[in-house]
Amino acid sequence: MAQQLGNIQAGQTLHCYFESYDIFGCSARPMDDNPGIVRVYKDGGSTYTADGLTYDTDCFLQAGINRVSIDTSGGFYELGHDYVLVLIGAFFFTHPSLGSPQIQKNLVLAEFSIGNRQPDAESVADAVMNHTGEDATGLIPTNLDAKVSTIGDGLTDASDFTGVFSASVLANAPRTGMVLSASSLARGPEASLTDEDIVATVFKGGSPRLCALVYLNGSPITQADVSTITYTVYELGSRPDDRTAITGHTDVSLSAANVIYDSLQTDAQASKFNFAHQVPVSVHSAFTTAGRSYQVEYLITPTVGEVVIARFSISCI
Repeated sequence: MAQQLGNIQAGQTLHCYFESYDIFGCSARPMDDNPGIVRVYKDGGSTYTADGLTYDTDCFLQAGINRVSIDTSGGFYELGHDYVLVLIGAFFFTHPSLGSPQIQKNLVLAEFSIGNRQPDAESVADAVMNHTGEDATGLIPTNLDAKVSTIGDGLTDASDFTGVFSASVLANAPRTGMVLSASSLARGPEASLTDEDIVATVFKGGSPRLCALVYLNGSPITQADVSTITYTVYELGSRPDDRTAITGHTDVSLSAANVIYDSLQTDAQASKFNFAHQVPVSVHSAFTTAGRSYQVEYLITPTVGEVVIARFSISCI
C-alpha cells in the first residue's frame, strides 16, 4: 500500500522510506546495476518527472531499507495538484534453482498533495498557530472560505479566518455571552443571535458582560423600538423547567439607553452586537456556586409587537 505523505506546501522536501525483499521474504537490496528508477507522476496522468528525486539503497547501511527524497522546489511541483511516487524496474537476486537469478519489481511507493486536500481541524490549527510569517495557502486549500495568504506576527482581522473554523471547533469566550465564529487578537468574536440560548462561562462570584445581536421583525432592534426591559438570573436544577430566581436579580428593570445600541458595535470582547449588559453583583451576588448552571433571561417588550426573549445559559467555574 502506498504511503500517504500528506498535504504539503510547495518547496518542502519529503522522505519516503520503503523496504525491499527477495522472493523468500528476506530483506534484500536492489541490484547495484539495476536498482530501478524513481519517478513522480502528476494528477493520475502520464506526466512525470525525476527532478528533485534522490534514491538511496541500503539506507542506514542496512540491506532492504531504502529511501527516496523528494525536493518539491522545482517547477513540476505546483499548488493544487496530487502526486504519486513510483519505483520502476528494480531487480533483485533470487535462487538459481528458480530458473532466473533475478526478478523485476515495479512499486507504487507514496502519494502526496500540494495544497489540494481538505485539511482536518488539527492541520488548519497548525497552519494558523505554528506557521507565523509563512505562506499558509499550501495548507489551507482555496476551496475553504478562507482569505488567508500570509499570516503575520499579529492577527488583526477575524474575518480573514471566517469559515476556517466552525463555531463547534472553537471554545466559547470565557465570561461572555458569545459563541465564537472567528478568532482575532484585535477584536472579539461575533455575538450570537437571540434565537437560541447563548452559551457563556463565568467565574464564581464574577460579573459577566453579556452581548448579543437582538432582532425585531427581521431588523436589529433599536432603542426607539423598546418599551421596557427586565432581566432575571436563575439557578438551574436537574430538570428543564427546574429553575430558581436569584434574590436581587428578579425582574430587574433596565434602561434601553444603557443596554441597546442603535448601530452594531465592535470592541475587543465582541463584534456585531447591539445588546450588552454586565450583570451587577456588588450588592446582590448571583453566580455563587462553581459547577452549577445559571440562566440569565431578558424580556424585551417592544412598543409594538410581541415580547423578545434573549437568554444566556451560563456555566459557573
